[in-house]
Amino acid sequence: MRLLTGPNLTIIASAVYFLTLSSAFARPYGPQLPALNTTAAQTTKNQPTKTELAKIKRLEKVHEKITQDHPNLRHVSRPGLQVWLNQNKPNIILLDIRPMPEYRISHIQNAVQIDPDSDERSLDKLDLKNKIVIVYCSVGRRSSAYATRLETELSQAGAQTVLNLEGGVFGWHNDGRKLVNANGQTDLIHPYNGFWGGRYLTRKNKAKYSLK
Repeated sequence: MRLLTGPNLTIIASAVYFLTLSSAFARPYGPQLPALNTTAAQTTKNQPTKTELAKIKRLEKVHEKITQDHPNLRHVSRPGLQVWLNQNKPNIILLDIRPMPEYRISHIQNAVQIDPDSDERSLDKLDLKNKIVIVYCSVGRRSSAYATRLETELSQAGAQTVLNLEGGVFGWHNDGRKLVNANGQTDLIHPYNGFWGGRYLTRKNKAKYSLK
């Protein structure tokens, strides 16, 4: 057997390192955020019950269907977005693609509310130049449809890239991540309707249609 030494060994070692690194950061749903400290991104929520696990699995199935219906749309994981928000990245803009009544109950901090049926005029008030635009709604259906429909307009407005939040705000709420409303931080969330809330929210007791 011939042993490789010198430059040949260096080239092979470099190739193995590159392939290992690429595999470690590969994700099933398009480009994600850079290397993450996933331990720091975890929440303090207890282990889910069987009922909660079933709801989490249903939400994952919804996301799988979204990736099939919108094959050109890219996505960002919730832990990945959490890391970016913790780092206060200045080039991120969050768009909450839900009607105002849902947004008022709770939303991710600093997210801009956009009606789901809005056209390109919804972008007029936004500075998207060189921004990473992250869209979300309850489970991801409306935000995916919005991003796909306005793909050209978002690009023309200067967006660096557009990512849909995997699992939407329901997944964010299920994780126990931070949500806010006009009164500050909150555990409340709008369930969209009784069926969706019961099917996908692990903390249905926090579902509210109004702050009154």
